[in-house]
Formats: sequence, structure tokens, C-alpha cells
Amino acid sequence: MRYRLVNPPPSFTGRTGEQAWLREAIGRAPTVLVYGLGGMGKTSLVVRTLHTDFPERSERVVMLTLTAGHDGKLVLVELLRALSTLGGIEHVDLKSLLGNVETALQTVLDLAEQSCVWVVIDNLHHAPSELSQRLLGTMAAYARKSRWIAVSRVDPNIDALELQCLRLDGMPDADLLALGRLLWPGRSEEVLRCAVAGAGGSPWRMKQLLGGGALRSNPLTGLPPQTDAFVTLLQALSEPLPLRLMARLERVPAPDELAELERLGIVERSGDGYRLHDDARLRLEATRTVGRTLHLRIAEGLSNGSEPRAQLAALRHYCAAGDIHRATELLRAGSEARLLAAGYGRELWSVLAARSEAAFTGVRLRCAVGIGDVEALAVVSVPERAGPAEQLLWAQRHLMLGQLSDALAVAKAVHDSADAAGDNATALEAGLVVATALVQSGRSAEGLECLEALAPVVPQDRTRIDAVRVRCLADLGRCDESVALCNDLRTRLNDLDISTRVEICHQVAIPTIASGNVRLATSIFDLVPYSDADRTLSTHHSQLFLTARAAAALNAGRLHEARQILAKLGPFLDREALLQPAIDVLECSRRVTTGELDGVADLLRGVAGRARDRDDAVVVAIARCLELALFTLLAQPAPDDDLARAYVGVETPMGLNCTLLKLRLDLRLTAVGSVPSMPTLESPMESERALIAEQVFSVGHLVRGELEEAVSRSRRAVAAARRQGHPLHEANSLLLLSDCLLSASRFDEAREIAQTAVAFIEPFGSERLSASAQLAATLARDEPPDPVALERFAELGKVAPDVARRAQALLGAPTCLDAVERRVHQALVARATGQVRTVHAVAGAWRAGWGIDRPRRRAWLPKGRVIYFTTRPLLWRMLETLVVRREATKETLVREVWDERAYHPVHHNNRLFTTVNKLRQLIEDTPARPTRIVTGADSYRLGMDEPVRVLD
Repeated sequence: MRYRLVNPPPSFTGRTGEQAWLREAIGRAPTVLVYGLGGMGKTSLVVRTLHTDFPERSERVVMLTLTAGHDGKLVLVELLRALSTLGGIEHVDLKSLLGNVETALQTVLDLAEQSCVWVVIDNLHHAPSELSQRLLGTMAAYARKSRWIAVSRVDPNIDALELQCLRLDGMPDADLLALGRLLWPGRSEEVLRCAVAGAGGSPWRMKQLLGGGALRSNPLTGLPPQTDAFVTLLQALSEPLPLRLMARLERVPAPDELAELERLGIVERSGDGYRLHDDARLRLEATRTVGRTLHLRIAEGLSNGSEPRAQLAALRHYCAAGDIHRATELLRAGSEARLLAAGYGRELWSVLAARSEAAFTGVRLRCAVGIGDVEALAVVSVPERAGPAEQLLWAQRHLMLGQLSDALAVAKAVHDSADAAGDNATALEAGLVVATALVQSGRSAEGLECLEALAPVVPQDRTRIDAVRVRCLADLGRCDESVALCNDLRTRLNDLDISTRVEICHQVAIPTIASGNVRLATSIFDLVPYSDADRTLSTHHSQLFLTARAAAALNAGRLHEARQILAKLGPFLDREALLQPAIDVLECSRRVTTGELDGVADLLRGVAGRARDRDDAVVVAIARCLELALFTLLAQPAPDDDLARAYVGVETPMGLNCTLLKLRLDLRLTAVGSVPSMPTLESPMESERALIAEQVFSVGHLVRGELEEAVSRSRRAVAAARRQGHPLHEANSLLLLSDCLLSASRFDEAREIAQTAVAFIEPFGSERLSASAQLAATLARDEPPDPVALERFAELGKVAPDVARRAQALLGAPTCLDAVERRVHQALVARATGQVRTVHAVAGAWRAGWGIDRPRRRAWLPKGRVIYFTTRPLLWRMLETLVVRREATKETLVREVWDERAYHPVHHNNRLFTTVNKLRQLIEDTPARPTRIVTGADSYRLGMDEPVRVLD
């Protein structure tokens, strides 16, 4: 009931124009704002409109009423609770979520979209203005099925809401008079009109005037004592409570008494219960304050129970009364554990954030680590006489903030002390923190030694230890052992609860991908369906889980799935989010794979720079690997600066990958006539480095002209990628094998491999890789290469620059091929019985052209149109003469086309004109405005706007 849409006020009248506008606004866009001064009836208008104009939606509306003191993160917590409650989600783990507002907004949006929920946020002016702008701006930009209706006293000035804002001004006197007659049917017209005149258009002010005959500074004047006490209790409560909890503290007025308080504008209903109207609260607080005695009475009345909201309110009022002793006793008696377990860590932190008493130091630390809030972690401290549990929390706090040396020192001290005391459980937890800090510091060998010494306390502990061991083994290059352990872990995951399974999946999957076994990593994720991960909403681990799942999908060639995951994560993370560099680098990888290359180089440099500033060496290395792959596609030297050299040659998996990819680029950029030396490489048999190494060997042999060795190495690369289950490397290895076979003039085998590559790559959804495979199939199949197909491939410079270069070279255009492309080109030229030459070039960027295929007697035009002239000999001779000569006088055309020696204008001009017009009807886009065959003073010539080619 807490978040349900309240019923409309029975006394609602007027506002017909505003209600019609609001109805249309809700229908046309996902976000609407109603704002205006207090007491104008904004909330009543929204509630009335939803109930009367959208009755079928009322059960799917979440209503959240904010109160003074709601900080931005508490607003997000309330939204998450409201949406998860409506969606039937079992558990919401807010740890780490609230350290990143954009991540929280993402989750809020996802929940609302999944359930097609409509959300009403009342009193949005109580939220920080920055959050209001980001919340409404995000929903305006990304919401599709959900609706977001905000009520506020201020206009947040959001451009996206320019046409979706309704300023609610005062009601017309006639409508106020009708409302007065409805509320107080016994009042005289004179009294009603006087109240209307004094209300200034405000329904709330009119209720006050009609209730007491004057606008009272104290809204309680004239109320019965029992009602007065209830309203005073509402003044003391900063958060609304259900009536059943309030009944522990004070007599709850009868329904008719509550209705009278509501009619007077003193209280209003919300999903949480009754609360003071904001204007009534302001007037009350100006005349009297809440004393310590009332705070203590509230705290004592609410502390005897297990409901988290009551416990939280009791703690808040103990603190307000200054009774720190009873506040800490309440926490020790179990309130702290119940609040954290129920997901009230953010609210607990809001109570304790400003408390400096030493008694709260340990609670603040536990709360900060529990919610994973970076701001909270930065301001907490460790108790003076901290025990092992608090010291371990302090180490985890260092680890979460990236303070690895501090985390290592504290955790090791806790481990050694617990080990000496025989406290195996604490020793295990501390040992895992030590090992994790060592791994993140690049000291995986020491981390592995630490893990080997840990003793499991319960069966699940062995799985947690082995999950960290997988990464250690992969970092140390012991890929066979890492994969074997990962296979073993896979069989154990089903025995774990879903949240632990999600946590372990991302820990295991990333090093498994780095080991080259994408098939195994993908099978691990299949044990955790999206629905299960979403239902638990373990936000921090879900983000890591989805990031790792995107990496697995990308390497498996499931590019559409990877794009969906990244789209879910990416738009809502800001530049400072801890996961943002990883998300950015995965998005760059996806774009390089698909061929969306525009702007990728600059994005990669930015990602690498930010990651280096955070000492995130892994992301720096991945960004450098992608940069090298990109410049290999462009056939250009990659930047060689401090950032570029930051990770090349480092003895870690990604560092060695950088070295190999740099070597591959250098080999492909070998100058004409040079013979590079063959690299000497050692690499594990089962790892991603092994797959890249085989490709590097193949490229080296191919550039050196050792074609059989190149074919052999590329076949080994294909077999290794297939054996290890790495589809993306298999696709690239198939394309390299096709190049080697073409270079070796083994065209039948090349055709078979290229066709295999086309079928294998097609499900990926990669325009770039598909273009590469289709070009290889075309070159292996056609002799000479079909110029119509080459024109199409030559236009792909922005998607597949390597494909475009090869096609342009075969069309006779000047272009810079790399060493591998030169080998393939030379073999194709040697094989061909005819070659394409460009008879008219156009300066500047590449442009699609047209031309004639002399052996087949046909012309090709841009966009793939082909005209055959086998049954049009006269038109063919005319076109062939014009293309070959580029310009021909009428005398020349008469001689070449009709084989007549003498030109007579009277006899031939009409024949020339008719023939040229027929030709234009075939090859011009707009025959009435010819651009390909242009009329001169006494001749016909080719147009200058497009390249023109000839296949001899």
C-alpha cells in the first residue's frame, strides 16, 4: 500500500482545461511536470487525471511522496523500492549502486520499463535540483513504455521538458466558489465569496479561511485536543508512518476526524499514511518546536518491534533527543543488522552521516561498506579499539577505494592475527582480501601462494577461493590449469545461491576469455539467465556480471547481444564511474568488429588516458590492443608515444598481446622490396596469445614470400581457435587463410575457405567482417574480378577500409596497400586475363564510378546497375568509342560507329543525335540532364563528375 496511487479527493472541481492538457501530455511523451506555488492543487490534479482519464492504469501507478530532508540517494532508494515492490522482485541489494547516480538511474528506468509502470513523484522540490534535472532528463530521453509525472513547487528548467511543463496558477473565482459550496454546503454565499476573495486562487488558503473564518498563523486553532495531539505527532515525524504504527504513539483520529483535517488542508494522504501538508508544517514550525520529551516518547514507542521503518524512526528520534546511549543500545539489540539486511543501509547512513560520536564509529563503517557508497567510504574511520571484524571492514574499505597497499597491509595483519588465534573464518575472509589486493596490484604469483594457504570453513568457501585462483593462473600464463579449474567450477556453480553465482561468474569469466576459451566462458553465463540476475538486483555484481557477459558475447561473435548489454549499461554511466573505462573499451571493441569506425581512435585514446590515470593497467592494455587492430585496418602506423608504450612488452597476458599485435602491424607495414626478419615467439598452447601468435607467424611468412609456411600457420590458427572455442579469432584466422591461399594461387582452396568464412561470419552481424569474407569469395571465384562487385566493395572505406583498398587497387585507382594486401594483389593480377584501368579520375575522396566491361560487352553504373549491349551493337560501338577516347568529334564517331569515311552534317547529325539519345536513355540517371555523355561544340565527351573505368 505504501507506494500505491491514492484515491482522488472527493471534493475535486474545476481545472477542466488543465486536466485536458495533462491527459494529452501524458499520451504524447514519457515525462510531464506540473509545478506552481504551494496550495494550488497540483497533486490533486494529477491524481484526479490518472483516476478519471486512465482508470485502467491506476493499479500500475507508483506514487512516491518526498519530504524535506530527502537527499538525492534516498530519493533513488525510494524509487528502487517502489518499483521492485510492484515488480515482485525478491531482494534489492543497494551495495555500490548509490556510489553512482547514473547506475541507479539506469536500474530505476529498467525496472519501470520492464513492468510498463507509471511513476508519480510528488513534492519533487524536496529532492536536490541536480538530481531532479538528471532524473527527469534521463526519463525524457530514454523512457519508452513507462511514464513519469512530477509535481513540484519549482520549475527545474529542463530543455527536454519545454513542451511538457504545466504551470498551475490560481483557480478562477468561479471554480473556487464551486469548491467551497461542495465542501461547506451550509455556508452562506457571502461567507463563501469572502473566502474566495481572500484565497488568492489557492484552494488550500480557501479551506483555511472557511475552516476558521481567517487565515490562521496556527492551523490547529480551534481543533479538539485529541486531534491537536495527532497533528503535533505528525509535525515531529519527518517521514510518514502507517496508521498502525502511529497508533502505538497517539490516539488516531476517527475516519470522520481525519476527513475533516484533510478538508481543512492540514493533513494529506500518501501511500505511506497521513502527513502534514507542507504549508501547514511551515506555519506550525513558525509557532512551536518539537521538544525532547516527544522525541523520546516516539523513539520508545517504535523501538519495540522488528519492522525496519519503525526501528529507523526510533533511532532517528533517539538521536534527535540527544540520547546516544539508547540509540546505540537499539543498534546493538539487532536494529543495525535488521536494517542492513532489509536494504535500509542508505536510510541508516542518512541518520548517522552527521553524527561524530565515537559510539557510532563502528556502525558508520559497517554501514558505509555495506552500501558501497564512495562518499560515505571517504569520510568514515576505524574505531580506536577495533576488533578483527572491524579491521577487516577497514581493509575492504581500502580495497573498494582502490587503496591497494593499505588494504593489503590491514588485511594481512588481520589474517595473521586470526590465524594465530585459530579463528579460521576470519582468517579466510582476510586471506581473500589479501589475495584480491595482490592480484589487483599485479602480484598474481603472491596472490596464488596466499590462496593455496587458505583453509575453507564451509564447502562454498572452496568455490570462492578457486574463483580468485582462476584469475591468478591466467595472469601467470598457466592457461591449461586456469581452464581446467574453470571447468571444475562450472560444475559447482549450480550448488550456490543465485547472488553468489552471479558474483563468481564474472570473476571466472574474464580470465577464461583471456585464456582464449570463449566457449567455456559463454557456457558459464548460461548458468545464470538474465531473469535470475535481474530478479536479485545485486547491483554491483550485476554490473560486473553484465560487463563480463558483454565481453563474452563480443568474442563469441554475438554482436547484437553485446550491443544490447552495452546499451543497457553505457548511456547511464558518467565519466567518473569505476566501470566506465571497461564499458567504453568494450564498446570500442564492438565498433571495430562491426565496422563502426568513425571516432573510435579518439575514443580509445581518451579511454586509455583515463584508465592510466586510475592505474587500470588492464584497460590501458586492451585499449592499446584495439588501437593496434584499428591501425592495421587503416594500414597506418599507430601512435608511438608514452601512452602507446605504457603496456607493450609488459609480462602480463594483455601486455604480451600488445607486443604481438604491434609486431603484426609492423610486419604488414613492411615497405616494398624489404624482407623482414622472422619473429621468435614463445606462447602457451592454449591461450588467446597462442591464437594471435599463430596469426603473426602466418603474416610473417606471407610477407617474406614463404607461402606454404604461411598457409600452414594460418591453418593452425583456424584449428586452434576452433578447438578453444573462440569464434572471433576463428573468423579472422579464416580470412587470413584465404589471403594466404590467394597469394599462393591456390584459388580453388581459397574459394572453399572464403565460402566457409562467409557462412561462418554471417550470423555475427558484422558488416566489416562480412564484407571481408564476401570480397575474398568474389576474388577467388571470378576471373577477372567482377568490376561491378569491386565498385560496391570500394565504397566501404568507412566500414572496412582494408576491403575498400583492395577493391580500389583492382579498379586501377592509386592506393597504398600493406604487405599482405600487395601479395594478394600480385597473385590476382598475375592470374587475370584482363585488368581494370581508370580512364578518368576525380580528385579528392573516393567516389563510385562507372565503366565498360569490354569482354562481356556491358556497362556498369553506380549502385550496381548493369546494362548489357550484346544485342545492341551500334550503341555498344558508340559507348566504347566515347569511353576509350574520352572525347570524340562527330567525324570520329561516324567513322568508328558506322564505318563511314566522310561526315556530312545533313546526313549524319540527326543519326548521331538519335543514337546518343538512345544511349543516354540507358546509362544516364536523368536522360534530360545528362552527366555521363555531354554534348560539346562539335563533339561528344565524357562527363567530369564521376570516375570512368575500362575492363580490357
